[in-house]
Amino acid sequence: MSIVPLPGLIGQLFAIERGEWIAVNDRVSVVIEAAPIRQVISQSIPNFDALLSVCQDWSQSTYAALIGQAALVSVFATDAAQTLAQLQDELAGLAPTDPVPEPAAFTIKVRYASLADVAADHLAKAEALAPVVAEFTAQNRAADAAIQKIGQGLGPGWQTLEGPIDEIESGMSDLDGGWANLVDVLEATSAKALDITTAELLAADLAAAVARWDELAQAAVDFDEMASSLKTVRAL
Repeated sequence: MSIVPLPGLIGQLFAIERGEWIAVNDRVSVVIEAAPIRQVISQSIPNFDALLSVCQDWSQSTYAALIGQAALVSVFATDAAQTLAQLQDELAGLAPTDPVPEPAAFTIKVRYASLADVAADHLAKAEALAPVVAEFTAQNRAADAAIQKIGQGLGPGWQTLEGPIDEIESGMSDLDGGWANLVDVLEATSAKALDITTAELLAADLAAAVARWDELAQAAVDFDEMASSLKTVRAL
């Protein structure tokens, strides 16, 4: 197991293109707008009531919760980058045979452990959100199957969402798995801090790790801004 925590696939959710989110929000809007004629729509889309429920949840809380995940990731990524940059400074000028300096040992034992606690809390939040996202994708996938059978007879906004839904589902899974992996790495490394050698630390590419965390922090901020603007513009 690596002694340097890396983002892994956590950022995949935030790499989904703007147009995909617009397509999803369009579906949510058109479903909610169709609520008054649900009995008619249900003849073409048998799961319309369940679809309406998840779309209302998306409008009221699910979409905002996904944006909230980006905020959590951004703050965590910034802290992780700062921790690894500090560790890099604490190792400056050392030879592989030198003992691990006390500040570096403290960083690994205490700051890694602190990051592990935060990552575990974020994992719990992501795990709580995952079933909600899964139900949203499942109901939209079922609706897509019905829409494909009747073509575009329902009008604008009812295009199938196969691509966006798959990406959101995969991105949510990557978010969960990424947090779980981080918790494992951070807890394991902080627990064995006294056994880690300077040679191991110097062999680790801390500069590249800092760059990756910085990139993730920026990607999460960019997503937050983009997704928040769509929510405001589309008045979901």
